[in-house]
Amino acid sequence: MNLFYVSEFTTRDESVQLIAEEAHHALNVLRYKTGDLIHVFNGKGLQGTGTLEVLSKKSCLVHLDNTIFNEAAVPEIEVCLGLIKNRQRLEWAVEKLTETGVSRITLLHTERTERNKFRADRLESVILTAAKQSKCFYLPILRICTLNERVEEIKTQRNQTKQIYPLVAHENEAELTISKTSSYTSGNFSFVRDQLHQVMTKGFEIVIFIGPEGGFSEPEIKMMLSETKGDDAFSPLWLGKNRLRAETAAVQCAGLLRFGI
Repeated sequence: MNLFYVSEFTTRDESVQLIAEEAHHALNVLRYKTGDLIHVFNGKGLQGTGTLEVLSKKSCLVHLDNTIFNEAAVPEIEVCLGLIKNRQRLEWAVEKLTETGVSRITLLHTERTERNKFRADRLESVILTAAKQSKCFYLPILRICTLNERVEEIKTQRNQTKQIYPLVAHENEAELTISKTSSYTSGNFSFVRDQLHQVMTKGFEIVIFIGPEGGFSEPEIKMMLSETKGDDAFSPLWLGKNRLRAETAAVQCAGLLRFGI
């Protein structure tokens, strides 16, 4: 089943028009013709099925026969990833995170970030292509901010009673002892999995923080794990003895949280 993106359509629409890029893909790449069955989605859970009407070499309509609303995956997962210097690796991470079904991808400016700019339009295109290929009916929200900004946002959201469970991935288990938080035991996934089973039943959103090349700095780790106490504490997550690239850690975390709990 091939999916075609239509940003805005509702269950009330009888027909929708494919944008130029999607029409080109349908007509000139996949060779769809008038009367062919076609599937569309809006990136917000709504899926439609209908028949194609070719208007010209560059445009076409989809006459909708039925629509289905797909429920979002539970739990919601946000991956906060330090900006990766290498563009191809950054795009690979965004692609694979989309395929795992994360809700949000937040790119972070951190102390060790070596990349200051990226093409948001290019990453949005990567997200769309990955969602279509993997049949994800929700497009993850992409944004950029500093690490401190996202941590402060979480504190504010929690004060507003939003249920968020933040995790901090780190390569060195021994260094995680700097947290001194009551929530810390071994930092391994078995511990976190037990906690996740509890928070999932209460509708928590999971946010995982992953540093850029070189990881988070020690002050950043302390800021997330030492200076957030009690109910505000972030939980450490140790991913094992192997040193992982930032993009690998991001995808492994998303996969563990989506499929391994």
